[in-house]
Amino acid sequence: MYYIRHKTHLTMPNTAFIAGLTYPADPSGSIPLPGMAVASDTVASLAASTGLYTDGITHITDQDEPVTREVLLRGLMDACANAQPGDNIFLGLFGHGIQVSDATGREEDGMHELFCTSDGQAVLDNEIQAILSELPAGVNVTMCLDCCNSGTLADLDLGGIDANVVSISSAVDGQSALVQRDGSGTYFVREFERVMEENPELSWVEAVELMNERLPKQWGDMTINLHSNDAELLQQPMFTVASKATEPDNTPVVDDVDDGDEQVNAQEDGPADLATLGIRVAAAERQQQDEQPEWEPIGF
Repeated sequence: MYYIRHKTHLTMPNTAFIAGLTYPADPSGSIPLPGMAVASDTVASLAASTGLYTDGITHITDQDEPVTREVLLRGLMDACANAQPGDNIFLGLFGHGIQVSDATGREEDGMHELFCTSDGQAVLDNEIQAILSELPAGVNVTMCLDCCNSGTLADLDLGGIDANVVSISSAVDGQSALVQRDGSGTYFVREFERVMEENPELSWVEAVELMNERLPKQWGDMTINLHSNDAELLQQPMFTVASKATEPDNTPVVDDVDDGDEQVNAQEDGPADLATLGIRVAAAERQQQDEQPEWEPIGF
């Protein structure tokens, strides 16, 4: 299902793209996440309240039809197309996140992070990073990622991105995020909304510290975290437009294969891993469901 708020063109600056995937009939066996439609809608409203994304907010879910890998990539690319210095972009991904082995030597922890689409496929961290790398210096990007293993889903640590990018996510790599069982949302979004309402002047660092302090430890190992290609941005109030362009990072990246081979190999491995992990985790999470009081892990 596609929700479009005040959007008149497919590509424009000062825009937001938000995808909330619920996986009602995922071929890989992913556990349905009805709360992601609610959580993503809440964040779409938060983005609108900032007044930054005046050219339109696009919010899509898969409740009526699958959000495929192609649809998700096109949405991300359209949101970033034609952006110029001073423009503002918001990107939000809500759903299942997993890790698969990286054979290229590019990832420091040896793992790729992927966001699962509802057709049994996935979007790679490399692909998200490649989209961001096309943006010119001076573009301001805020990313909101609510899925397991979302810490480096944008690969901001690999360099090559000139835009000002801040990413807030619901879990570090290797961790699960928490969704409410009754489908009413997620812990991350609930606390994000709460902090924005209580004190929107907090810096990103202060906001995340407060959100993590409020997380009951009995709910599991979950750490809301921040990433940016410019550490100074994290000290600014949330949704503050950067006052300067980020200096280009020309640090060379070690890569054992060319980009084409890397993308093909990762995509070939992804669906198989998704299917295997989906079945295994579905069984494990259902077995543990009665042990969780109010929240439960949402991913792999």
